[in-house]
Amino acid sequence: MRRVMFVDESGRKSPCNCVVVAAVVARVSGSYAYWGAGLVDQIKKAAKVGGELKWRAVKRRGVGSKSSPCRS
Repeated sequence: MRRVMFVDESGRKSPCNCVVVAAVVARVSGSYAYWGAGLVDQIKKAAKVGGELKWRAVKRRGVGSKSSPCRS
């Protein structure tokens, strides 16, 4: 098992100069690329989001609570 980190940034550099950086660290065995893709798919399914995953959509739908299948 090895530790991997996925990092993403989002925001507007103008006019408000507001950028958010988020990271997820996990212990993964096997392919970390497949693990990351699986995690994103789980979140999208739980949030009922199609296309690109956006934090606003996930937050609006309340995904990430204790009962969410995305937390382990």
